[in-house]
This record gives sequence, C-alpha cells and structure tokens, in this order.
Amino acid sequence: MKEILLTQSRTFIKLLVAFTAIIVISLVQAGQLYLIGGVVAGYLTGLAWYGLMLGRLMRSSGMTVEQAKRQMVVGMVLRILILAAVLAGAIQISFDMFIVVFGSFALVYLLVFVLLLVTSYND
Repeated sequence: MKEILLTQSRTFIKLLVAFTAIIVISLVQAGQLYLIGGVVAGYLTGLAWYGLMLGRLMRSSGMTVEQAKRQMVVGMVLRILILAAVLAGAIQISFDMFIVVFGSFALVYLLVFVLLLVTSYND
C-alpha cells in the first residue's frame, strides 16, 4: 500500500484536481458556493480513511495473526466512527451538504481504490 501511494500520488493528485475543478464549476453555476466546504470535508474524510488504514496495515505487519486481526478491527471501527461523525455533522447542516460530503468522500475512496487495482494489475 505504501508503494502504491508513492508511485500513484501524482496521478491521484491530477485526477482529484480535475474532478475538483468540475465540482467547483458546477457549484458556481448553481450558485451554491457554500457547499465547497463540504467537498473539502469529504476529501479530508477520505484521506483520513486511507491514512488510518495504511497506518494500521503498517503497524500490524510485525504482529501475530491474532494481534493483527484485533488491530484491523479497531481500525475499521475508528474509520466507521469518523465517517459517521462527519456525515452526521453534514446532515445537521443540510441534506445538500450531506450529499456533497458523501459524494466527495466516495470520490476519494473510489479514486484510491481504482489506483490500487491498476497498480496491482500492472505488477
């Protein structure tokens, strides 16, 4: 996973900038600039999701199987709690904010996942 981040970071940034430009242009044309904060919140949540997962994977590599399982379960619970907290905050603001936060999180999640698949397939 660490190698994938190192080799695909430029591609990820280019794709994310391109998608962000499309999203910002759409929000400007719709007159909903206040939703740009939701896009950033979704991006940060997606990056935190993968950052926590990467940290847990690296930490569990030197553990026994039982310790690694426990480490991964704790990591999964933390990631789900972070996502739930961010989405709960977004729904308190408005339904539009919820959709934007969830959509931008899903964009980061899918971009990293696709880059992971492409890198694995090419190796």
